[in-house]
Amino acid sequence: MGEKYKNKLMCEIMAQDVLPSLRAFIAKELILENKMNQIAVADWLGVSQPAISQYVRQLRGFNEALMKHESVHKEIKNLCGKMTGKAITKEAMFSELDSICKMAAAILIETEQQKPGEVQEEIKP
Repeated sequence: MGEKYKNKLMCEIMAQDVLPSLRAFIAKELILENKMNQIAVADWLGVSQPAISQYVRQLRGFNEALMKHESVHKEIKNLCGKMTGKAITKEAMFSELDSICKMAAAILIETEQQKPGEVQEEIKP
């Protein structure tokens, strides 16, 4: 495990790094791309409207490596599409988000382990 995550439990990595990053990604996607308001997004994610504001302004939960990772990007966009179209319940959304969290945690740990100069999977232009 990379130095940053060397002495951390998986639940710490999820709570401190992964979940806030994914919430930020979802908030930005729903608000900026799908024109949902902050209160509605807060309700979906089970957080306060001020937290959503901080996520959107990248004051909280921003992780560039996760936001640029192609697999995470695809999964979040897919989830947001379901949320916008009301094609998913909150319970099902949290279940999908849990799966994305597990994938994202593995990506963060793998990214931390990479040596300088190695290229990670990113969104292709």
